[in-house]
Amino acid sequence: MKKQIVEVNDDILVLAVLKIKPDESYVLVEAKITDKTIITGFGVNRFLIDDITDLKHGQKVRVWVSEDEKNIAEKVIVYNLINFN
Repeated sequence: MKKQIVEVNDDILVLAVLKIKPDESYVLVEAKITDKTIITGFGVNRFLIDDITDLKHGQKVRVWVSEDEKNIAEKVIVYNLINFN
């Protein structure tokens, strides 16, 4: 799922939908980060993103969640480091 980071709480990422239509409501999604979660960046960002401490509000990410365990992130890839909106 492609999302934007709204908040990082300890080992939980709170994520929002990237494109929002003004007349629709969306639910925030939580994904749990574990020791097995792979966290990296895309392109040059792969050298700057290593773990959950590198994840910040506003970053656009793609998150893969486990099918076996609900909302456990298997992989997180950051597409941008800074939110320009």
